[in-house]
Amino acid sequence: MSEENKDPGIPKARILKSQTQKSQPPGSKIPKTKIKICGLSRMEDIEAVNEACPDYCGFIINYPPSKRNISVDQLAELKKILRKEMKAVGVFVDAPAESVAKLLNENLIDLANFWNDVQNQNVERFSDRILRRLFVLNYAPNGMWTYFVSVYYMANRDSDGLLNDDRFYSFLNKITAFIWAYAVTNPGVNALRTPIFAEMTNIVTGQPVRFSDYLFDTQKLQNAFDNYTFSNNRAITKAMLTWWAFQNSSQELLSLESVLEIEHIYARNRQEKEHSLSNPRNIESLGNKVLLEKRINIRASDYRFSDKVKYYTGFENNRKQKKEGTKIKELTDLAANATDFTESDIVERNAKIILSFVTFMRNNDLLCED
Repeated sequence: MSEENKDPGIPKARILKSQTQKSQPPGSKIPKTKIKICGLSRMEDIEAVNEACPDYCGFIINYPPSKRNISVDQLAELKKILRKEMKAVGVFVDAPAESVAKLLNENLIDLANFWNDVQNQNVERFSDRILRRLFVLNYAPNGMWTYFVSVYYMANRDSDGLLNDDRFYSFLNKITAFIWAYAVTNPGVNALRTPIFAEMTNIVTGQPVRFSDYLFDTQKLQNAFDNYTFSNNRAITKAMLTWWAFQNSSQELLSLESVLEIEHIYARNRQEKEHSLSNPRNIESLGNKVLLEKRINIRASDYRFSDKVKYYTGFENNRKQKKEGTKIKELTDLAANATDFTESDIVERNAKIILSFVTFMRNNDLLCED
């Protein structure tokens, strides 16, 4: 190839311009200009943009008239050495829909594999703390979290389809806190769409997830939780109880196939017979509710706490059959250390759950500054 026809690659002047445009004085309020460098076709080009760090890198795919045309296979090789934080953008000129669909399909297969590993609780792919967060999210009050996590995964995965554990853990904590709180203060899945979609856009454009326009006032949030009726038919009730169970660092990871129901520690049947609660509303308080496996069938006649302990810890029945206890750590601890569960215990536990959740919100920077 003659020198005059040789592809010069990405001109250094364009790289320099990219670096200049991306630098802004500290505290500048001028919106950052998004930079895309297009026409990458060689390893040297990738090395250059890895140094310059533009926001987007463009590839001209399957368009032979361009000197910088590359095939899909070449694209795959170039992407292997492209910095993970940079987004690859495909440029198609009159390309058949099938070829574009093929690239999209590869992404969809990657996403499907991710969710398959989530469902199978793949310990080779995810750390224990990530699996615990994902377990809690499976009890979210609505399903929008799955779209949110999908967008996060597609935008942040590395060349091996993996996510940074620390960043993913922080993301899962933040969306759990926000979705749970929003379900109490703004009930309904439609209400959640606006803040979630705004943050999805931030993810795609490389911005952090902050929910800056939707931060919660501490006192108003506290009041909302204090006045909310956590009835069993509301999804947020089981969601809160699942979150609370896994705040205990000793709580083991449960299988996603586990069927969990809501248990009243102070039995409703006990209140009907004894009428010992001064405030009948406490029977439906979060402080009186806990997760319990459906397989643990407590007889209605065993309504006193002392009667229920054996179900929590496990026992042998009259037929010499071993009945396994619960795997909910809080319940086994309660069974081992308490002789009764009274109204004062309900009130104290309820306050503890709500205070812990408000602290969780604060730790995830979701509360307005006082």
